[in-house]
Amino acid sequence: MSHEYLRPACNTHTRASSSLETVRLVVTLLAATAIASPAFASTAVLQKPGAAATASATTKPVKGLLYMPDEAVITVDGKRSTAGALKRQIDADLAQKAGPPKTVSGGTRQPAQNQALRGAVIRSTTANVPLDRATAINVSQTNSAIDLKCNDKGPPAIAEVEGHLKPGGKTSIWGRCFGELSGRVEMIGQFPNGKIVVPFTKWSMTSVEIEMPASIRGAADHAVAVTLITADGKVSLAKQAQFVAARERIEVSDRLWNPSAGFELSSTVETLNTDTGVKRNNPAQTGQIARSLRVNPQCALDNMEATVLAGNVTRFQGWEAGPANEASVTIDWVGTCINTTTTTNYHYVAAIGGSITISSACKVAFATRAWAYCPVGIAP
Repeated sequence: MSHEYLRPACNTHTRASSSLETVRLVVTLLAATAIASPAFASTAVLQKPGAAATASATTKPVKGLLYMPDEAVITVDGKRSTAGALKRQIDADLAQKAGPPKTVSGGTRQPAQNQALRGAVIRSTTANVPLDRATAINVSQTNSAIDLKCNDKGPPAIAEVEGHLKPGGKTSIWGRCFGELSGRVEMIGQFPNGKIVVPFTKWSMTSVEIEMPASIRGAADHAVAVTLITADGKVSLAKQAQFVAARERIEVSDRLWNPSAGFELSSTVETLNTDTGVKRNNPAQTGQIARSLRVNPQCALDNMEATVLAGNVTRFQGWEAGPANEASVTIDWVGTCINTTTTTNYHYVAAIGGSITISSACKVAFATRAWAYCPVGIAP
């Protein structure tokens, strides 16, 4: 698609000058904002090639197209139009060239970093030992062997809670004086309701086989106190055990990315139609940005990716390094560009005088995403 935008004669008698006919206009839009709501803010300066960007008789501050308010009046093909209309036309051409959104993988954390935090239960070396092991367990207060013929008047005593306690997991409690009739087991910790009554599948004088509720949510890994209450109401001293929460994979909130999850940069290089100066690179053609992320210490980062709307992401560096809940990454990108020498020419006339050609327009836009394994019911 090609456009020839002619400047009407009524605009030529006061604006044009010999100094302006040898100058170059470079208009750059830099916006590092969320993709959903980009902010256009830049400053453009008309100046002679090689001259310093200072106010003088040969320089004149102007508003380039991307900086102009959408309602700004310009002349296009001899007709009144608005800056917003030309912006939308350029953006549509860039979108067509960019194609549909694409996803670029940024890497995955090593499994070793996440294994424990994904809810693996570490069993003690004494797991699955027969019941008569109770004769070799010492009661912490007396250091004496457990008496399998418990004194009927003695309180229950927990010698060991085997392994870790995980939602949906099974384990055993060893000790003495649990009673011939079944009682109950309570676990006190940092749970939403403070205390959990733990179901059991087998009860004897010296051991109880318990099955942790699979529905436990909202609790991180922490030490808990396990208490056994006999059928006749006798209560054991609390025994410390380790609770290990089940994990779920959750997408990390955009607000945890620093400085932001989204990045967008649009830029044009604009010249007066008589300019013969050296061509300039478009700032949105290629570049690199840095992003960092920190989540709840109870969570472990898993993988990241970028959803690309314009341009492309060519490389991620650093995602696999760092603590389990932190990451710093650099992202190399290239923009989608329209080079008007081979595709489309855009010309317009603004108040500065002279027909202005947009010799190139580039745009890059993408948003980073990440996932983490967190205790069920706890947000990253």
